[in-house]
This record gives sequence, C-alpha cells and structure tokens, in this order.
Amino acid sequence: EERNRNLSELPNSETERHTGVVVSIMPSGKGGLVVPDRLNFGALGFSSTEIQSTGAQRLERFSEIEFFARPSKYDRKDRAVCITRRGGGLITAERRNTGHSRRMLGAMYGPNDIQAQIPKDFQENRRRGYIINYSREKLYGFVVPFDDPTRNAFFVHIDDCHIYGSRFLKRFQEVEFNVVTDASTGKSKALHVSGPNKTILRSITDNRYLPTSLTNTKLPIDENARYRGSVMVTSQSNNWFIIKPDEKGFEPVIAYKNNIQSLGHRRIQLDDCLEFGVNEPSEQYEGGLLRATEISSPGGKPILCELGPLGQYLQTKMNLPIYQSELPEYDMESYNKGTILNGFITSWASQYKFGQIEIESPDLDKRYKRCYFKLDDCVIPSGDIDLDRIYIRDGSRVQFELDNIDYNGGEFSDQN
Repeated sequence: EERNRNLSELPNSETERHTGVVVSIMPSGKGGLVVPDRLNFGALGFSSTEIQSTGAQRLERFSEIEFFARPSKYDRKDRAVCITRRGGGLITAERRNTGHSRRMLGAMYGPNDIQAQIPKDFQENRRRGYIINYSREKLYGFVVPFDDPTRNAFFVHIDDCHIYGSRFLKRFQEVEFNVVTDASTGKSKALHVSGPNKTILRSITDNRYLPTSLTNTKLPIDENARYRGSVMVTSQSNNWFIIKPDEKGFEPVIAYKNNIQSLGHRRIQLDDCLEFGVNEPSEQYEGGLLRATEISSPGGKPILCELGPLGQYLQTKMNLPIYQSELPEYDMESYNKGTILNGFITSWASQYKFGQIEIESPDLDKRYKRCYFKLDDCVIPSGDIDLDRIYIRDGSRVQFELDNIDYNGGEFSDQN
C-alpha cells in the first residue's frame, strides 16, 4: 500500500535510468512485473519486446535490471522500456556455449563503429534485399533478394548478423549478405548479414527512446528527400499509424495505410522499417505532425506482408506495377470459356458475400488486375450449411473460370 507512486512522476524521469528486480513473469513469458529499488514506488509492467538482448528476449524471476519508466496508456502502472542489465549491458538468456558465443557477438561492436567486420572471403558477391519475416522467439527469418525476387527467400539467423545493440531483425529492414549452402541442411542461407555497403545494423536507433521533449524538430520538407523510420504506433482497426524517424531529435510523423506502396495487404506491425517523404499536415486532428507520403520499404521497394504460396507468388512480381488501377485486365477476348485458371483469395467480405482473387500468371513479367467472385460462384459441400458463417481465408489457393461482369444486371451493385 505504501508503494503508491510512479517513477514517471519524478523530475527528469524520461531521461533517467532506474534499477529494479523482476518479481513475476507471465506464463507465456512475454511480460511481467518489476519492482523498482526506490522506496515507495509501485511495480512496473514490461513486455519482452523491450528486453535488449543478445538473443532470446527472456528474463528470469529475481533478475536485476535497468530501465526507463514510461506512463502506461491502459492502467495506472508505469511500464519499463529499454530493459538492460545493470550498467547498460545487453541481457543474455542462454547459458553455457550458446550464451558465451552470443555474449561475444553482443560485444563485437561499439557505438562509434560503422563498418562491419566482413571476412575477406566474403567481401565480394554481396547481395541486397529486405527482411520479409522474422521471429523474435525462434531468432530466425527470411530475406528477399532484390536482384532475383523470383526465387524463394533465403533463411537468415540472428547469429549470422553484424548488429550493434539489441540483436534482432525488423521486418522490411534493408540488409546486405552473402549466400552460402548450409552443410547440415543442403539449403541456401544468408551469411554475414549487414546493412547496405557493409555497414553495421542497428535495430535500436538513437531516436527510439528519446522523450517527446527531445524529439521536437520537424523533418525538412523536400519533395526529393527520403527518410527512414520505424513504426511506433499502429492498430489493425485504424487507417493511420505513427512512424518515428531514425535520425536523432526528429519528431514522429503520421502516416496512412493507403499511402503505402504494397504488393498486397498493408498490415503494418510495430517496429516495421519504412522509407517515406514528408508533407505539411492537411487535417486539424493530426496534431501538427508532418504527414508521411509515398511510403515504401527502405530502398524504394514495395512492402510484402503476405506469407505462404500467395506471398511467394507476389514476391516474383516485385518489379511490376503494384496498384490495381495500373494493371491490365485479363484478356477475355482470347479466353476460352470453361478454361480453368489458378489463383489466390486476397480478400473476402462476409457481410456482402463477395471477394477478390489474384489471377496467377505463369509469365514473370505479367500481372493481372484482380477479379471478383461471389459466394454463389463457389463450390460448396452439400448439406445444411449456414452461409452467413462461411469464412474464406486469405491466401487460399483456388481454381476458377472467368466471365464478364453483368453491370446491366446489377452484379456487385451492393459493393459499389
């Protein structure tokens, strides 16, 4: 009862580091509570994504840690962010040989280092791409090569990356790498992964944890300028999200998902790496924040959120137009009625019982505008089925025939 104060209420709390002890861990291991060393201050919640580690982002009970305190938007408790060992060192959850090797990797670079220590045998034949998927729990992901997006993405493990600071990869992060054959699996993988031009990767930028009072400089508005940043606020239910620039001292910008250059869905996640231009705010509710424009992945490539067979197909079309309005319709004049085509479900509206299909094109240099379908056009198993409860999953591979839309007959009139 006496611990009724919050660390965030202290003067200079946003820039002051605090120490404490982890007293409880969630059963999932994805968060917990930490009690600060200061008397009369209440416990703070934390998320495992805030752990600055050399590998697995995991803490044990009674671990002694150091952190920043930030007020929570959801309850009266503060939350601990930028969690490190006491003294600011990275946390290593693994033990024995694995823990020793990851501590060595975490200490390989300092704050002033720029160039990665790439061995001489791997200085040439470097390839460039971006991270399409990464699991912080499994510590591996996949990278799409820019020079040959038609092939499958390469496997990448965090232990093969040259990183300063917390060791994890972010989605759409631009990387440079060599391709080697894994002796244990016989498959190709990315090795000596660095930033562009053999620079050291930094997943946590200098601007990440700066408080609002120290990030009040607006990015220069220049139609030719491109900036990079990471997503700091997003929600699946909202069209807008917030990007915090990588450059130190610059304030966040507001962005809208319909301004994202994407091969498919625009399912933005926290910490996604993006590249953008800026413009003056045009709405009063934007709070004076600059608006991000022409949003893409670093390097100017469109983002790709889909995984599985649909993601692999869209990946091969990375260098083609991405907007549906720029794509050609399937040539119905040369189409023989009854011919079976292949494709993927890209969207399904349960309310209106219609959706869209990405038509699969065997030609690498051709992509078609998506076609519509209705639930009435689907082959459904016989029996007593509640049509209102049918859900068609995105990415499902399907076969179908094509026909022209009867606009005069009112097809799809309810869907505009």
